[in-house]
Amino acid sequence: MQVDDLLVSVVMPVYNTARFLPETIESILNQTHRNIEFFVIDDASPDDSWEVIEAYARKDSRMVAIRNELNVGVIRTRNKGVERASGKYVALMDGDDVAMPERISRQVAFLENNPGHGACGSNIYEIDAQGRLRRTVSFPAGDAEIKRSFFFHTPIRHSTLMVRKECFDRLGLYRVMPEELDLLMRIGRAYQIANLQECLVKYRVHGDNYIFNDHRAIIRSTLRTRRNAVKAYGYRMPALGYPAYAATWLMQFLPPRTVFRLFYLLRRLLVR
Repeated sequence: MQVDDLLVSVVMPVYNTARFLPETIESILNQTHRNIEFFVIDDASPDDSWEVIEAYARKDSRMVAIRNELNVGVIRTRNKGVERASGKYVALMDGDDVAMPERISRQVAFLENNPGHGACGSNIYEIDAQGRLRRTVSFPAGDAEIKRSFFFHTPIRHSTLMVRKECFDRLGLYRVMPEELDLLMRIGRAYQIANLQECLVKYRVHGDNYIFNDHRAIIRSTLRTRRNAVKAYGYRMPALGYPAYAATWLMQFLPPRTVFRLFYLLRRLLVR
């Protein structure tokens, strides 16, 4: 089978992002890799997200619209799509970001050529609510650097993540917050992980990002996940992981926008 013929399942949970959805949905439907099934799951959004999703689903049969009657949260919503996925690869996406046209094709080609890798991400363009470029953000490239980074930051931006479907079949679905970090830790026990060193997604930063709405809960769950990496998954915390842990714990008492800025500073200081 040719690479272009491989089916890729794209899974995108949505909550209250109607104003960004047309650009996000079109960025997936217009991928150069055409053979996709696109699961868009609305988590009972109070805005017009469902109407936008339905309109696009009527126009393109590759898109499957699913709606939760009650808000159940991002983990259960994302898992609904993963459970339905029948592709060899699962590409994850969020409802306010934008995929570059060759995102899927680049990642499929990489995973096809690197059978020992269970997942890959990429670098990102960070944009604001209006789509203006804020900066380019690079992530660690290789397996060893990515796994070391588990103790400092999440080394793959979720909207750039592509996972072999067999990883979900073998290791289970999303479990706990932060869901991508816990998933990567489990994948890393059995597979290698990489980040393509090119920007394949525009990651949107705006006032409704979840880190700005509940940063204390996110920080606490991140610290639990890092402890679990040592106790349950057998990772070894590097020496600088201990001051990073303490610094992250202190961040829960700071305003969320300050935390967002400190995140990048801490990353530059501690990740080498």
